[in-house]
Order: sequence, then C-alpha cells, then structure tokens
Amino acid sequence: MGLPECGTGALDPVRGLELRHLLAATLFFADEYTRAAALFDNVGHEYRRYRLEPSHPYVLDCAYHAGIAYAQAGQPDKALAQLRFYVQNADSAASDDEPDRIREARITIAQLLAAAGHHDEALIELEGVHRILVATFGRDSTQVRNLTKLIDRLRLATGSGTSRRPS
Repeated sequence: MGLPECGTGALDPVRGLELRHLLAATLFFADEYTRAAALFDNVGHEYRRYRLEPSHPYVLDCAYHAGIAYAQAGQPDKALAQLRFYVQNADSAASDDEPDRIREARITIAQLLAAAGHHDEALIELEGVHRILVATFGRDSTQVRNLTKLIDRLRLATGSGTSRRPS
C-alpha cells in the first residue's frame, strides 16, 4: 500500500517522503505539536502531488494527525481544515481504527467550533457522533452517557436548555 517506486538508492524522493512522514509521527508522539503539524501538512500535500487519492491511508494519516496537532498547538483554523478533510475522505470500514479516529476527529471539530463560538455547528457535529455511538455501543454505554453530558453542557452554555435529547 506504499507509494509507487521512483527508483532505488539513497536519493529516492519517495523514501524521503516516507521518512518525513515517520519524523512527523515521532514529533507528534513527542508532543512537539507545532513542528509535527507543519510536517504532516507538508507531507500530506506531497503525497497528493504523487497522485495519491484523498482516501489513501498515507494522505488520511497526515490529515488526521496534522489536525490533532494543530488543535493541540492552538491553531484551530488549520486544525478544522485538516480534520474536515479527514472526515470527508475517511472510510469507517477501511480499518479497525478508522471508526474511532473519525469519531475522535468529529468530537475535536465540535470542540473547536464551540470554542470559536459556533455552538450550533458544534451541537450538530456532536449529535451526529451521538447517533453513531448509540448505534455502535447502545444508549446505556459510558461513551454515550459522557457524550450526552457534553451535549447537555453545550446546550446549557448556549441557552438551548437540556430538554431536547439527541436521538
């Protein structure tokens, strides 16, 4: 599932790109979010220049991690762009981890929207995640109860009340 071969040897640009992807991951897991975000962003664009589809696992990995890293680094606009790209192109059936990542990305999107004062958009995002969690884990699961509390707090903060429950 790697990139197409471009040649052999130490100067192979594809191998260099894959190594930069690994470096970005290393920076991310070392909590160097500003550096990781920029590198994931750059590497993701480079993968696309190699004509990888937006749904390619390498492209998606870069978008997801760039989005989370930008959020951690306090750059919400860049985070939202990356995470929305990820959610739009990810396939929840692609791998075992993908549904969890999609949910995490959507919750982060909602948190960023709420922090920016876009409460209605945040509620829409959280209610969509709520429906998925109910279908996946059942209404009485811890994940669903925790998300319901988050939705209720956001409604209370916006004056929407808590009477309307997400479906």
